[in-house]
Order: sequence, then C-alpha cells, then structure tokens
Amino acid sequence: MLRIDNLKLPVGVKEDKLRAACAHALRVSEEALVSVHLLRRSIDAREGVKLVCSCAVEVKNESGVLRRCKNKNVQPYAPKKYTPPAPVSAPEASPVVIGAGPAGLFCALLLRRKTYLIRARARGRAAKARCRALLAHGRA
Repeated sequence: MLRIDNLKLPVGVKEDKLRAACAHALRVSEEALVSVHLLRRSIDAREGVKLVCSCAVEVKNESGVLRRCKNKNVQPYAPKKYTPPAPVSAPEASPVVIGAGPAGLFCALLLRRKTYLIRARARGRAAKARCRALLAHGRA
C-alpha cells in the first residue's frame, strides 16, 4: 500500500476525481488502482480555496510503481492500529488529579473508569458555584 500526501483538489470534488488525482500522482492508469482510502482531508484557503488530501492507495505492482514514480509525496504505507497499553495493578495510594480544567477532568474520568479511587483538587470556587456563575454569565 502507498500513501500519497498533499493531493490538491477543488472543493466539492467527487470520489472519482480523487481516484483520478491518485492515478495521476502515481503515473498509472485508474484501472491499475485496486483501492483508494481517504486518510485526511483539510481545506487550504491561502491562495484560493482547495482541498488538501492524503490517501492510502493499493495498486498493482506496487514496487514498480514506487520506483517509477518520482513524486516526493508518495511513500510506502502500512496502516497502524492503536492498541491501548496493558492494564497496571492499582497503586497503593489513590491518585491525585490537580486541576479541574478539560485535561484534569478527562484524566480523572479515565482513572475512574479503571476503577481507581481518585482525589481531584482545583483552585477557586466549588463546582456547583462555578456552574451557577457560568449559567448566570450566559444569561447576561
């Protein structure tokens, strides 16, 4: 499988145009493409609006195509599957999460899901008082 980065396409393009752009970048016909998977799509609005895509392409005779293709945006690709780390034994002392911002709350949530008894600490008012203040601010 090959990865093609920085494919520039007009906004609103159909999937058949993506296949054509991949074939053009690899210098092969569209019939030589076995499959095309969109990995990433973003919008670039610096000089006119366009899509910038990254694709994983399966092609017949991959090594020959890679050798023949002189495009620096084409490289071999092996999909990676995320595997979470193995669980660890519970610590002797309860973990302490400092800060009740987004990262602190997310950390506390993950620890709690692992059935750890946690202690969360944050500066400022209590959580109920903060919620009331935020709601009052939204009404103003």
